[in-house]
Amino acid sequence: MDASISESIIDLVVEIGDGTLDRQEVVAAATLRDLGISSLSYLRLIDAIENNFGVYIDLEKGGFDSVEKFAEFISASTAAQQ
Repeated sequence: MDASISESIIDLVVEIGDGTLDRQEVVAAATLRDLGISSLSYLRLIDAIENNFGVYIDLEKGGFDSVEKFAEFISASTAAQQ
């Protein structure tokens, strides 16, 4: 997994937190739920990730509950596109 992808996702999580989250909190959290992210903020995060990384995230598949899970998905998706 590419560390720069994880760093970018952490930045996006902090951004969608609208000032309620800092990087250290996001890094320390095991899941997004641990951060108290609302469903609306989660959808904003999905949209930001899709726009920033040029991927499509199928919410029906589920399992996107952490920065690590998003980063793994993006790494696999971008590798498959090459």
